Amino acid sequence: MTIAPSFDTSLIKPQTKLNDTDLRFFYGNNVIVRPDHTPSEILEAIDCNFEVITSKVHHTFEDADGNPLMNGPNGPIMIQDNNLRGWFRNDNFKKLATHGNKRTPTNPGAYIEFMQKFTMASDKEISLDLFGTFDHGSTFYMVSKLTEGFDKKALMTEHAGTEFGIQDIVAKEDRTVHYLVLTDYYRDQLAPKAVIFSQELACANGMVRKVTDKEVRLSHDRVNNYGDVAPVLQRAFEESRAYDLSKDRKRHTMLSIENGISAIKNFCSGRKDGEKLAKQLIEIYDPANGKLIGGDLEGRNERYGVSTVWRLESAVTQHATHSRNRKTSGSTLRSQIDGARAALIQQFQASLPELVNV
Repeated sequence: MTIAPSFDTSLIKPQTKLNDTDLRFFYGNNVIVRPDHTPSEILEAIDCNFEVITSKVHHTFEDADGNPLMNGPNGPIMIQDNNLRGWFRNDNFKKLATHGNKRTPTNPGAYIEFMQKFTMASDKEISLDLFGTFDHGSTFYMVSKLTEGFDKKALMTEHAGTEFGIQDIVAKEDRTVHYLVLTDYYRDQLAPKAVIFSQELACANGMVRKVTDKEVRLSHDRVNNYGDVAPVLQRAFEESRAYDLSKDRKRHTMLSIENGISAIKNFCSGRKDGEKLAKQLIEIYDPANGKLIGGDLEGRNERYGVSTVWRLESAVTQHATHSRNRKTSGSTLRSQIDGARAALIQQFQASLPELVNV
């Protein structure tokens, strides 16, 4: 299966870590970034070079039949909410969010400046490789490719001497590429979020692991030096490494196809549309159907009715990654990073030890 990205090529130059394989997943409205690009150039490339304007918020009311409540001859009853302001794009008046009237609007350029400061503070551990929007400017995201030389400085002493990547664990065609993805939302401006997105080269399946949480946080106001971003980078390193080690273990844990099918049925039982989901997952997982992308690779293939736990998990990630994709939209990408698709994979992973005793 080949996924064709839809991205702006006007700013592409050779100075980028990204290639066509990376871009199989990050389709939608985005642009490859070079170090010399200005915020305005980046925003122009994704049609988001706008400023934020605000408006008053009014409330109208309806009766049980949906008819507007009237204030006599003066028309519908309308009450102004003095505590809220609506935020809109100034070029097409698309609504971005509603916030308290004391909050100062943030223009898109500020998001890019934050992400540029983040990468600069990382002491060249990461770079701003891709910038895009899921939803025409309501949410922005930054992508930094990590796999190539991410741990050159051994972020923490306990990892000193540990080689990053999995080149000695699996074949070249079955390797994983990791990306640090930062997201910023107009609707929720409390703090940027960060995740590790891991893409399987053989099939473009994607899986997410959280980086920021209650213990590791990012702030718009504190990305000035290496100490400000080191906890995020360290967590990103740990999550990438944990993925690689988990993958290696699952590739070497045998599981009969029959037991794998039973695990799928047990996972789907009790879920909304569980019967339909089980049918879809089994269709991908069962070797007789030939639907699993990369299913003939070592660690996923089937011999005499036996395969691996990795084949089972790959069927779930393939379904979450590739089903009902809208390649010209960022909605699918957003769902896989911070939505229902990501949740499906995480729920399956959490259930896996009980389902197959691993």
